[in-house]
Order: sequence, then structure tokens, then C-alpha cells
Amino acid sequence: MSCKPVTITGGQPFPKSNRRTVQVNRPLPERLGDKGERVFSYKLTTLSKNGGAFVQGGNAPNYQKDKITLCTCMHWHRATIETGMWVAGFGGKGCGEDNELFYLMKVAAVFDDFAEMWNATPLATRKAKSASSFIYGDLYVPKSRAVADPHDTDCYEEPPVGHKHRQHRSDYTWHKDIDLWRPPNRKRRRRALLRVGIDSGCGGMQGPLFRDGSFEFVPIPDDRKLDDRTYGKTTGRKGKALVEYFPTRRQARYANQPIHVDPEFETYTYGDPTPPKKGLRHLERGDLLVFYAGLEGFDFASAPALYIIGYFEVTLAGLATSFSVAEIATHFASNFHVRHRGLFAQQSNDLVLVKGSKGSRLLTKAHLLSETVTADSKPPVKKMTAKMRQTFGDFGGRHSFQRSPTRWVEADFVEAAAEYVRTLK
Repeated sequence: MSCKPVTITGGQPFPKSNRRTVQVNRPLPERLGDKGERVFSYKLTTLSKNGGAFVQGGNAPNYQKDKITLCTCMHWHRATIETGMWVAGFGGKGCGEDNELFYLMKVAAVFDDFAEMWNATPLATRKAKSASSFIYGDLYVPKSRAVADPHDTDCYEEPPVGHKHRQHRSDYTWHKDIDLWRPPNRKRRRRALLRVGIDSGCGGMQGPLFRDGSFEFVPIPDDRKLDDRTYGKTTGRKGKALVEYFPTRRQARYANQPIHVDPEFETYTYGDPTPPKKGLRHLERGDLLVFYAGLEGFDFASAPALYIIGYFEVTLAGLATSFSVAEIATHFASNFHVRHRGLFAQQSNDLVLVKGSKGSRLLTKAHLLSETVTADSKPPVKKMTAKMRQTFGDFGGRHSFQRSPTRWVEADFVEAAAEYVRTLK
């Protein structure tokens, strides 16, 4: 969505005074009230004075629509604030030496992420605080898929250029607000589903599925023709060259076609430099990356469908630039994007790398994930089966599983999904 931000000169607009506004003209104690309630105090670096009056040049705190919210900046301290605490903001260097109190609030609610807070906020307040329409806005607008991974910046609308945390197109300060929202003691495990392997759109066929439920993982073609591995020279688990699974009329053409082996299941690495996979950089040790692929009956009649074929027990993940040269060599040397130095140099700024532990596996049997649905004369689509939705959730109602971006399992299904996947052989 493209929209022009509301521009305000002279800092963030102040609310009108009301009966709840008080003036504090004495030192603030460490505890307030009869119950000795805790106080968190800090100095605002965005606060200044003009003609004796405060000017708030930032978006934290945001005090629009008669609600004070503290959703950006102060990432670590903000994440440790709890319901019932008092928060006091004082003027810093930009306000002289008086150390004046700018605001005082008692915390009524704390949220784990922007999506949760957005959904709990009344419509009128959302509009007043939206980072998509107000340069001082502090509520980032979640996309529908934020329900699955609410700490992935790709799951939120970008604030327009001119926003206080996006001053120019390459300013990603706003990413930190989302990335660093959750403190360590609120950590959630992540389970992600990712489509891989050859299919009708990338390679011109589905992978082979056998009568006994086993399968062959056939990588996509290497269109850059960098790799020395080819469909003709690479032998699968059934002892056949991969090219033998192509239709007879295409085997001669594809015999010398290099292949893009990714993921690879010998040292368990996966890499991708494209924007839809950028969220994988947030995976951490203990998370699961589940792979599914399009398969079709080879020695028996079975229509094309999507099947779970393997998974990584994640030990490392991040942008390639976040790892040292030694770490890349130790953990990712077998990955397609790292094997080819020229390609790695070209992609490293955008390349996400994921490493699985020895507990990772390419399954021996494929497990059905999708069913084909046709409605109202529309082209057939592959949707997750009802059984799999009970395990993985419904992904915010997005059941279609064509070649699609990463699917993040919703928080309520994380443990059930992990338990199921780890039982697969």
C-alpha cells in the first residue's frame, strides 16, 4: 500500500488538557502510592524546548487519541516494563539542565508484539497512531500473515518515507522496533514451512512418488549453469540417475543440465537471497524449518500433490553478512550459494543461510500435506488438508499452498506441529 504520511511541523501534536493531566513540581520518588508501585524513569533524547515550551520530535511516547503508548525506541528497557508500573519521561540535554518531567503514566496493558497490540486497539486509536499514515505514528500495521510470525518485519506495512523511523528509502530503523520488541523471557519457538524442489513451474515436472510412500528429492535446475552436478550425473536414493525421472522425450535435454541443490541434506544447509525468504533469518536454535515438495506417482497412479519431505532442527540462521568468514567455511561450505564464490560475493548482502543439526533429516516416506480443490469453474488449487490444518493451524485462513512464500505456524500450534514433524520417518 502506498500512502502519503501526515506531516506536522513543530513536533508531535499535544493532546488537550483534561482532568487527568497533573503537574508534578517535586522530585519523583522511586516508588509511588501506598502499594509502593515501581517507577521506571528515563530521559528523552527527542525532546527539546522552543520558547519555553516542550517540542517532542520523536514518536515515543505517542500520546495521540488520549492514549499514551510506548512502542518504539528504548528496545530493551521497553520490553522489561510490566503492567502496573509507572513510567516517567524527563527532558534531556535538549531541554537544558532542569531535568523537567515531561510525562508520567501508569501502565495498563503490555503486549508481546505489534500485531497483538494492533488487534486489541480501537479503530479510532489505530488510525491516530498508525505508522503507515502519520510520521509520528508508533503502531506498525500488520499484514494478514503477521498472525503466524508477529516479529518478522516482512509481515508489516512499511512506514512511508518521512516517518520518524524511516527518513529515507534505505532507512530500516523501524525494523528494530519490531525485531527487538520481545524480551528473552517471552521467547516463542518458530516453525516454518517452505516449498522446495522441482515442480511444473520450475523444472517442468513433479518429483517422483513411489507406491510404498517413498520418494526422490529432485532439485530445481541451476539456470546459471555454475554447478558441476547435473541430473545425468547425480544418483538418487533408488540408485537411478535423476534424469531418469524426467519424461523420456526430455531426458536427453536435461542429462547435462546443472542442478541447484538447495536445501542439501548431507550437512543440512539452506540458502536464499530473495525477499520472500528474508524472514528465515529470524530462526534460532531449537526452531524447525519444514520442507515440502510437489510429488506425483511414478510407478503407480497418484495425482500431483504437496508432501512433507524433510526438516531441519535449526542450529544457526541469519544473513550471510552476520557470520564470520570462518563460520561460513565451517558451517555452510556445502551450500549451493557458498560453493560458488562469485555468486556468494554477489548475493551475500541479501543471502539468508540456515543450518540444521544432525537431528535434521530427509524423510524416507512422503507425508501428504495438500488436496486439490476446484470451485466455481476456477483453476484447481492445492490447499492444506483438514487433517494438516489441525496440526499446523490455518495460517490466518490462507489455505492455498501453491508455490508460495514461507508459511509460519501460528503460536497456538507451534508445539503440536513440532511434535508431529518429529515423529515422521
